[in-house]
Amino acid sequence: MKQGRLRGSVWALALLATMTGSAAAAMSDGVVRVLVLTNLSGTYSDFTGQGSVAAAEMAAEALERTVAGTPVEVLTRDSELDPDVAVRRLRETHAETPVDMVVGLSASNTALAVQRFAEKHGIVTLHSAPSSTAFNDENCSPLAVQWGFNTHALAQSVATSLVERGARRWYFVTADYNFGHDLRDQVAAVVTANGGEVVGESVIPSPAGPEAMAEAVNEAAASPADVLGLANAGEDTQLALRQSYAQGLQMKDVAPVAIEFYITDVRSLGVYVTTGLRFATSFYWNRDARAREWSQRFLRRHGSPPTSPQAGVYSATRHYLEAVAAAGTDEGERVMAAMRARPVDDGVFTSDGRVLANSRMLHDMLLVEVKQPMDIERTGDYLEVLETVPRGTAFRDPRETGCPLTSES
Repeated sequence: MKQGRLRGSVWALALLATMTGSAAAAMSDGVVRVLVLTNLSGTYSDFTGQGSVAAAEMAAEALERTVAGTPVEVLTRDSELDPDVAVRRLRETHAETPVDMVVGLSASNTALAVQRFAEKHGIVTLHSAPSSTAFNDENCSPLAVQWGFNTHALAQSVATSLVERGARRWYFVTADYNFGHDLRDQVAAVVTANGGEVVGESVIPSPAGPEAMAEAVNEAAASPADVLGLANAGEDTQLALRQSYAQGLQMKDVAPVAIEFYITDVRSLGVYVTTGLRFATSFYWNRDARAREWSQRFLRRHGSPPTSPQAGVYSATRHYLEAVAAAGTDEGERVMAAMRARPVDDGVFTSDGRVLANSRMLHDMLLVEVKQPMDIERTGDYLEVLETVPRGTAFRDPRETGCPLTSES
């Protein structure tokens, strides 16, 4: 693997070194355009949405909205969490004003559809919220990077820790679409590999209705499970936790576990409902001084602390723009070579990230726990970082992902 990475880095640096002359250095139309294509008013808008727009704007401002003497423009469109709508809006925008990079997508199925269109048109796509492992497997792309966590990293970071602490019997409430099934499969594999077992499952539509969720929670309570694994996200996860709290599930010794969760969910539900809840994340705004300083600026701009996907948008957009500056062009493949050739160091999301050939940005994960109400010292300071999960533990070896591009690295 080390030899493969070295070959990839040498190749990328050699490619950058050949980019001389006006043709290589030219920008496509005199503007570098970033399109934030996100869910502005729906299930996932709270942890992506306008906060992702603010993060992309902050990244552009960090470079004074200019790279290699070329102005940077940030555009915004609503994906509506619909693959057809998202692709249509990208197509229309690209026809009017050519787009160089897309960021901010919220859901995996929408992001995959957009990525396919973008690749055909030479557009770079950076994913900070979509978490399906498919982005690093059969759907890896030479023009795309999954920037945030994926379901494998969530499973490794949360399930391993819980099973080791004795939470061995799992009952899943699974959202009935690709993300939910993928998340369930990843966690179940970790649970069984560590000596635990899956004792039951309820598969329900998304968005879930209160009656369907209440029935699923009742079935979990009646099972021999000691963990209720929530293979869902957003409003579905919040509904499940409200139902669990109302039915006193923890008093029945069944601990709900939100596998994909955000600080916006804690804010919406309240700390009394979520106290003691553990989950994994790529970013926490109060983790250290550098993250805290940037997050305070984001808070003043957006009105709430940044989520992991929003901080990921900042990191991805900034690294992309720095790579455009280094390459002297906005041509997709050359920019991607520059992104792979240099470490990701934004001082906010990560200080030593690496963009790999299998469309993955490699970084550490955090295992966190919601604090007791009495321990919260400031607005939004909901979490305690329990441990840092090393990148090599959280994410798979690129050679094991099934991405055909790894043979090139």
